[in-house]
Amino acid sequence: MEFNKEQVEVLKDPVNFTETFGTVKGKDFKFYDPDDPKEDRRHLEDIYRDPHPRKIILSSRQVEKTETVVRNMLHKAFTVPHVTQVYASPRLDQTYRFSNDRLRAGLKQSKGNGVLMNSLDKDSTKHMTFHNHHQMYFGSTYGEADSLRGITADYLYFDEFQDMEEEGIATLLETLSHSEITTDVEINGEITTLRGKVLITGTPKNTGSLYEQYWELSDQRYWDTEKKEWIPQKDPSKCLFRGYHMSQEMMPWITDQEIEYKRQTYSEQKFINEVKGEFYSGLAKPLQWSDIEPNLKYATSLYRKLPITREAYMGIDWGGGQSAFTVVTILAPNPETDKLEMVYVEKFEEKHIPDQIRKINQLMEDFNVTGVVADLGFGQAQIQMLQEKWGNMVQSCYYTAGSKNPEDINESEDGMKLTVDRSNQLFKVFDLFKGEEIEIPYSNPDALKEIFQHYTCVEAEPVAPSSGRTGYTKVIKPNSKNDDALHSLNYAHIAYQIGSQKVDYTEGETREFTPENDLLGMMGLGGFGNSF
Repeated sequence: MEFNKEQVEVLKDPVNFTETFGTVKGKDFKFYDPDDPKEDRRHLEDIYRDPHPRKIILSSRQVEKTETVVRNMLHKAFTVPHVTQVYASPRLDQTYRFSNDRLRAGLKQSKGNGVLMNSLDKDSTKHMTFHNHHQMYFGSTYGEADSLRGITADYLYFDEFQDMEEEGIATLLETLSHSEITTDVEINGEITTLRGKVLITGTPKNTGSLYEQYWELSDQRYWDTEKKEWIPQKDPSKCLFRGYHMSQEMMPWITDQEIEYKRQTYSEQKFINEVKGEFYSGLAKPLQWSDIEPNLKYATSLYRKLPITREAYMGIDWGGGQSAFTVVTILAPNPETDKLEMVYVEKFEEKHIPDQIRKINQLMEDFNVTGVVADLGFGQAQIQMLQEKWGNMVQSCYYTAGSKNPEDINESEDGMKLTVDRSNQLFKVFDLFKGEEIEIPYSNPDALKEIFQHYTCVEAEPVAPSSGRTGYTKVIKPNSKNDDALHSLNYAHIAYQIGSQKVDYTEGETREFTPENDLLGMMGLGGFGNSF
């Protein structure tokens, strides 16, 4: 089969190459067939074409994960001469099945009566060479990857990563040290040069694994089924890996009925790992992306201010420690839909307390805020400042656990402080999403991707009854995760529940934040500067 220069250029694209030569189960490999809804692999196009030197795929079973590895390797073999690819799985028997049954099948079953097979010079289970001096090696990570030690690799593939030994992984990563293929990537604002290219694939098992640690280093992209595009959940410029999450729920060839059957017949761990493609901790996830997505409003954006005819409620979670941030959320009842609308949410970059107070005061005026609830833990000074200006319109909140009357929201006599059952209130927020009772403007996904991570990172575990208490379900935050935005939303919802307790202003007083009634000036704090 001969190709002219234009055709050769077209085949440099991995999607075009795969559709030109590929077959699946005797049929032409297609990424999209408008006449066959089940032939829709558009979610794979970006993965095939992504030039990033460090890619990681988190996937369930039966989503063409291994097929993607095969197609990537074949494309490189015919378009990048004089380089070496290395494929590794946890055990040699797994690797040999891949080499014999998958990759070699891709060559033999290529269009044109297996035209790709004609390019092989050497063909064995462990090693292949091609006419263009391209090489492939096949081994395992077992025993510190001794079978592959000493090879200089340019492309490295880890398959079934969840079962690999860490020592073998480290050995294989060293094989990239002399690769002449280099890529400059931005990581945390700095340009880093990486040698060789790595593709990691697997089906997750338990939380706390090395696989999860690598996944946390990625931008964690999820497929938006409406927009037909991958949405990163983290800032790609701050991540080492380009991450893609593939679950059976997004595959057109797997029906909703099949998913539901598996949900009812599989164990909880098997369903989470092999159907949803997620890590299992033994604890339930009380809120997931599938719960959030139906509440998104793609045509609307977060507000800059509200008209005077609408009132709103604010929740503040004050940042404390090295990694936590102050997050402010504002909810407003939507008179047209009778739902709560999230009109504003922001993770404050400001760490200086007076700057935070000025910003919150302005937000309260811009959004007609009539009730504020803020956490007491790291915010005693800030709450005092706000209450000096707004009175008991701003209320501090103290969490309790396992209350005898968890539904109660208890107010102090002066209305300045609330006490609530933490888990009970959080489950009310989860129910907002699951009942589709909250509206979230989503025209700019980048503004909310980190916020949603805060919502979905928490887990739930049962707590057995103890003396004087009943059993309850406790909401917990895994280590290394941030849930500040979730609590900010929770406080806003508490403020909405109790309604506003407006301050009675004497004649001549004003709610405007002006230099004349600047709280910091009244408290004599103006001279602290950045030291506060």
